[in-house]
Amino acid sequence: MIVSVFGATGVQGGSVLQALSQDPSFTEVRALTRNSQQADTQLRKTKGINFDRVSVIQIDFNDISSVKNAIKGSNCCFVVTNSDLRDPSTMKNELVQGTLIADACRDTRIEHVVFSTLMPVQRIIGVHARHCDSKAQVEDYMKQIGLPLSCIMLPFYFEDFLDIFKPRKLGTGVYGFDIPMSRVPIGLMSCRDIGECVKEIFMCKNKYLNHTINLCANVLTVREIADIFNKHLVPNSFKDTQLTLDNYRQLGWPGCIDYGNMFDFLIRVDTTHNVPLTEKLHPGLKKFEQWVMDNRTYLLHILE
Repeated sequence: MIVSVFGATGVQGGSVLQALSQDPSFTEVRALTRNSQQADTQLRKTKGINFDRVSVIQIDFNDISSVKNAIKGSNCCFVVTNSDLRDPSTMKNELVQGTLIADACRDTRIEHVVFSTLMPVQRIIGVHARHCDSKAQVEDYMKQIGLPLSCIMLPFYFEDFLDIFKPRKLGTGVYGFDIPMSRVPIGLMSCRDIGECVKEIFMCKNKYLNHTINLCANVLTVREIADIFNKHLVPNSFKDTQLTLDNYRQLGWPGCIDYGNMFDFLIRVDTTHNVPLTEKLHPGLKKFEQWVMDNRTYLLHILE
């Protein structure tokens, strides 16, 4: 089986590339990138990629002929589109990119497309979360043109607690989580486990075709997350700061309004987190508490 992977140097595509390259069922895995030399250097620093099965291919994402030439002969494609919330045109750009990739998949008769989608926030609650809405529109277009499609919908990553959800220092040894979800739980999983799930979806095409799979390893409230940090990152103390949605939208970073509106959606709309199916797709699925234990040293380091 030959698979082309879009976004191969990113979090999702990189995980997929790693998982597929380790399985002999996938004879060639094509890593599609804007800059093949830079991507090859980056990927060779990544552990767990079998380069005997990986081809790094440079493409122009604005040229459908370039994309079609790169994916021609592939059986399957993994597609994730990029959101740049610093760019006022990010929705337009992502939709153009996504529809071009979809057209290329149709024209080259790709047998199975797995697309990483998100919920249509604006359509349901009337406010924009650009990174969600653009992907939902790309999904709509892929269905409209009849691609043989499976979608995955991802929760937040465990790794977000090293970055966007990094605990904020409130005082000496006291930290807070600025996640405005009140008592509503959120879905979580490690980005490193995405690839194994996608691999199984490719292997079982007939089972997952025309389905959206909501991947998730844990469903936890912010207070439960803080309790796990309290248990394993002693002597530090962690708590939910109970930040409001309005205050989150005013944090000042480029995506704070989009994320605030996404949190609003998650509070107001019942979201399915299919932990049992995710565990079936990937029996070695890591749980949040184990991730915290495995990364305790680094988590303590970033708190300083």
